[in-house]
Amino acid sequence: KHYPDYNPFEWHPLIEKYIRKAPGGKLIEIQSVPITEKEMEVISMVDELESEKLLFTMLVIAKFKWLAYKANGWVSEKRDEIFRTGNCKIPVPDRNATIHSLFLEGLLELSRSNRKENWRVPFIDEESPIVLQVTSTIDCGLQYMMAKGDFRITKCVDCGKLFIKTHGKMTRCRNCQANHYKELWASKDGKLQKDK
Repeated sequence: KHYPDYNPFEWHPLIEKYIRKAPGGKLIEIQSVPITEKEMEVISMVDELESEKLLFTMLVIAKFKWLAYKANGWVSEKRDEIFRTGNCKIPVPDRNATIHSLFLEGLLELSRSNRKENWRVPFIDEESPIVLQVTSTIDCGLQYMMAKGDFRITKCVDCGKLFIKTHGKMTRCRNCQANHYKELWASKDGKLQKDK
């Protein structure tokens, strides 16, 4: 639903190829990643919102891998991918300092190997009550802001993607709004067509 002009028949051979290459040939389906009250409390102790979003994103990735592969809280994704997934607006020169500050606070552990960028999230908790179910690893930072009560975050009525409203009446994300206007104006004589 997030891929324009998606045709499952075109992607089927590629998906089948990767399924055959997968170890054991089994797909793992995870409906959601549970986030507990204690984990949210630990994340909210961080002073800056952007660092909170980064830490939340790393927690979601680590718990997803823990559920899928029993990976013990390790995050091995590329740094840029983590910041993009977390909607973190931290300038590139400051990203190392942000990760280092989370390490100094004991909220991240670093890999012993210098060759790989791996981080371990040490505060994964399975005991306290679940307060949030993350169903998608896309836009983790916006999901965190929504869970914290930010009323500006909403879901697009067309595609379901989270976005930040810039005014109260917004119901569509930027891409869907542009497509909506194209459809409204599309006609043979160039006049505005009404919604049906």
